[in-house]
Amino acid sequence: MNRLSSRTVTRLLLGILLLTLLAEPWLHHHTPLSASPFALVLLISGFGCLIFLAVACIISPLISRREDYYDQ
Repeated sequence: MNRLSSRTVTRLLLGILLLTLLAEPWLHHHTPLSASPFALVLLISGFGCLIFLAVACIISPLISRREDYYDQ
């Protein structure tokens, strides 16, 4: 079986990303947020990011190990 190299996969994903970014202004959206102002979408995204960071800061000490954990 022929496996794709990581460089090929990266280029493929970047190409797909570029195509979707170029097509975005001409797509017809049917979501309720498409009619809302762009600032509202940015605000919701910003709060989601802050919540994600807060959860990560809370969970990080709970799942981390001491520095010498694997030396024992």
